Amino acid sequence: MGDVRPATRDSIRVSELMATWSIAIDVGMVMPTEFGLRVCSRAVRLAQLMDLDVAEQRRVYYLALLRHIGCTAENSALADYLGDGRIFRAGLGTRDVSDGRALMPYLVQLTVGSRSLAQRPAALFQLLARAGVMKQAGAAVCEVARMLLDRLGFDADLRERLRDDVTMVYERPDGRGFPRGLGGEELSLPAQVVQLAEAATVHLRLVDREGTLAMVCDRRGRAFLPDVADASLLTPVR
Repeated sequence: MGDVRPATRDSIRVSELMATWSIAIDVGMVMPTEFGLRVCSRAVRLAQLMDLDVAEQRRVYYLALLRHIGCTAENSALADYLGDGRIFRAGLGTRDVSDGRALMPYLVQLTVGSRSLAQRPAALFQLLARAGVMKQAGAAVCEVARMLLDRLGFDADLRERLRDDVTMVYERPDGRGFPRGLGGEELSLPAQVVQLAEAATVHLRLVDREGTLAMVCDRRGRAFLPDVADASLLTPVR
């Protein structure tokens, strides 16, 4: 799926550069080394199983490596809002990160539950009053990826499609995703493939195969397009 130009002593394939970046992103996301590469591999296999055309498979490949490239862009704002961003990311576990309502109990526990009883009302008020920080952080991650796309030398069509894709990795069929609350036919198919591949990779690491299949079934039609979920259930989970 990557750039097929031969690498020389003075040059490097874009795909190789992005694969290296993905390992650095794993550190920022508090994930095991090569987690991003596993997401990419699983996403491409799913795209192939769904018979997506070569152009869409390329989008899946690059999107899987790009999706968190700006993960540290808003670390300062997140730290002010949530405390240590690494603790926040490490504690996400198997939560549905594309659903703000599913995340809210965790945010309350993290930012309010650790305070004394006397401090909790003010902490809860601050959490709710500054809820836009999470959306701004997501927008900043997308913007970093979009800026990077302009510098990597992709052809115009791929670049423009990826610029849209990176804004949709947390959109959902039920319209409860972010940043725009899109749904149904508005969604990017490559983004949906990558979103499911990431969720499956997290679950396989923290739960097991049965738990992963149960998650896909549970989120089918809500977080994942039915066609994407159904195709993933036919894919050997490993």
